Amino acid sequence: GHLGPGADGDVAIYRPDPDPGAMFAAPVALFKDGRLVLQEGTILDARPGRTFQAVPLPRRDGAADDAAVRDDLERAASIPWEDRVVEPEALARPETVQAW
Repeated sequence: GHLGPGADGDVAIYRPDPDPGAMFAAPVALFKDGRLVLQEGTILDARPGRTFQAVPLPRRDGAADDAAVRDDLERAASIPWEDRVVEPEALARPETVQAW
């Protein structure tokens, strides 16, 4: 997202603290979709977030997208492909975006 006129940005506000862990553990206020949802540790409005699903661009070499992604992840990560799949009905407010 972005911050600007008409934008519904998510913003966290923190009190300065020399210990970054302590500072980021306790936001003073949190805005979600442009609304104040947390202030001084009190949840004021529980708002479900959106889940973005990236749709990959077609590959130039003609390989199937899932197969190429699966191969890359199997080489680079320790989590099996089968454990990464999330069914669409499990997502709250899904929104598909085109990958670039």
